[in-house]
Amino acid sequence: MVVVIKNAACIDFLRSCSAHNTEIVEKIMCEKLGIEPRDFGTNNRGNEKISGLKTSVPVKISDPRIEKYIMKRKERNGIIQRVTVEQAILKHLKNRENK
Repeated sequence: MVVVIKNAACIDFLRSCSAHNTEIVEKIMCEKLGIEPRDFGTNNRGNEKISGLKTSVPVKISDPRIEKYIMKRKERNGIIQRVTVEQAILKHLKNRENK
């Protein structure tokens, strides 16, 4: 599943981190769901981050547990995948600021 992030604060956060966007988003979503994130290891695959692009960021979600949660939420409430992921990132940022 690929989710395109369009929220400016979420994009800035993803661009400021050195880890891959998939790893960042999946760890935040696992934190939200209260499940153990999968192991990403030290494999350095993927494309380099391009810091100049500010309009949107595509993020691939590979964890089937997260995909299932997002799809159930979409079926139940009609909430699109992007909003679910952006809300989790914004909540993570808010919690990080409060610490």
